[in-house]
Amino acid sequence: MGRHPRRLVLPRLRGARQARLRAAHLGGVGVRIEVDRDRCEGLGMCEAMAHEFFEVDDDEVMHVLDETPDERHRGQVHAAVQACPVLALTLTG
Repeated sequence: MGRHPRRLVLPRLRGARQARLRAAHLGGVGVRIEVDRDRCEGLGMCEAMAHEFFEVDDDEVMHVLDETPDERHRGQVHAAVQACPVLALTLTG
């Protein structure tokens, strides 16, 4: 009981702001997920918010499963990007 868990496992959450996000009309330009690998600590908040696009492996390394998600997923991905506690994620486009 005195030990701290090595990795916190979070449930898959839905962002409270997700329903309020508006998709931008970019005329064919897609959304792109960018990662600052120097900042990423593999905490898994992005995976908890959008497991279809982010995955943290057993070594606590985060992988982007789809760097260019469809515009219809913009709200979900945006919520995951904003959930990053170390600001390692950026959504462009």
